[in-house]
Amino acid sequence: YIMPRFCANINDIVVSFTHVPKCGGTSVKTMMLEAEGLDWHNEVSKDWGIPEKERNYKDSYRGQATRFYKLHDENFYDRVHYRICMIRDPIERLKSAYTNRVLYHGKGSVPGGWEEFVLRLGTYNNGDLTHHTLPMYRELGESSNRFDKVFTINEMDKVAKFLSKISGRDVQPIKRQTGGSEHKDKIKLTENDINTIKFYYRQDYKYWWNKDVVPQAFI
Repeated sequence: YIMPRFCANINDIVVSFTHVPKCGGTSVKTMMLEAEGLDWHNEVSKDWGIPEKERNYKDSYRGQATRFYKLHDENFYDRVHYRICMIRDPIERLKSAYTNRVLYHGKGSVPGGWEEFVLRLGTYNNGDLTHHTLPMYRELGESSNRFDKVFTINEMDKVAKFLSKISGRDVQPIKRQTGGSEHKDKIKLTENDINTIKFYYRQDYKYWWNKDVVPQAFI
């Protein structure tokens, strides 16, 4: 399953965002809606990041054929003016996948906790965990040249400024999908974990998380 590219028409400028799970995408998409002047609290977007039992728009997820999704699908537009994406340190990203998907949303069976989660990386018998831990390059490709702007997850303020400039609105940084972050202290990262994670995400380090693509993250 590949995340659809999320598009927003902001003052007739179409911005396409490639959403990599656990890289702040829910926040970026919400800020794009703000830039459009859309009341995202009264749309399917209100449910993003909320446990399934607490969602308001359950039925509209079937097929995602709502007007909301149609207007935010890249195929709806003839031209894209900006392509953007957001990336993250692979180790921090995996920690977030564990605290958010396993501890907060209760996805998958990982009785051995963080240690088992790392050991089974790439072999989870659970679609949700597989989807949220896929290497970034599987969504983004192997060249950052495809994108006009590559942000890191710590640059929500830069995304807000970029969207404010296009929209003429005062778009503020928004943080969503933070459930589970209170469990970060439960993760004890070992040298072995780091080696396992770096090996599994070796292509992400090669193509994305490096000084050539995001020098600002290595200062």
